Amino acid sequence: MSKFLFIRNDDVCTLDKPFQEFFDFMLSQKIPVVYGVIPAQLQEDTAIFLKRAKERNPKLLDIVQHGFAHCNYAAAGEDKYEFGPARSYDEQFKDIDQGMRIMRRWFGESVTPGFIPPYHAEDAKTIDAIEALNIPLYSARLKVPRQVKKFIDLPAQIWANRVDAKGTPTPLDFNGLSIDLASVLESGPITGMVFRHHMMINPRDKDVFMALMKLVLAQRAQGKIRTVLFSDLLNTARERYDH
Repeated sequence: MSKFLFIRNDDVCTLDKPFQEFFDFMLSQKIPVVYGVIPAQLQEDTAIFLKRAKERNPKLLDIVQHGFAHCNYAAAGEDKYEFGPARSYDEQFKDIDQGMRIMRRWFGESVTPGFIPPYHAEDAKTIDAIEALNIPLYSARLKVPRQVKKFIDLPAQIWANRVDAKGTPTPLDFNGLSIDLASVLESGPITGMVFRHHMMINPRDKDVFMALMKLVLAQRAQGKIRTVLFSDLLNTARERYDH
């Protein structure tokens, strides 16, 4: 039986060259991508581009809310977060709600309702806000530790763009990422792989990324992987994956 794989590209807001290269390559290979859009940073030309692209290729991209402004509210020495302990429930609710309104204003029915927290971080107040706002899908790095959830919980376990202890991006590692992919696909029916398109600036990272996508395409051709969008899961598999 095929394993389900979704590919996310986060931090979308500007129609720059790295984003365009990533987008064009994935579209040319017919690999579906979930684009995590930062509402408060979204530029008009990017919004128009994505909306038209979704209308033309509805099965090859999703447009999903990625935080609000992608700010970091963590204290020095803490892991980064936009939604976390230093922020009240009301503050988090307001930001998520305002972000949703921006997404709806730009994309209308072309937006896929869901929430991706910046830095893959959240706390219990974030999840309370998600549920209060009736957001049907949530995607961080780990599953939300609640027995009963009102949303589809889709963790992205493979994080391609990593940083060192000083916050400097580290080179993409083809061997490590391919091992990670094989491992998580063995452990469950669905997983996610996260990229940030700015890796396309570095020729070596771009080569590693394209080699990894060739591996995904080969496994898809062999029937080992089915590449999916959040919208696919919302439309056809809610009960199966909401656990």
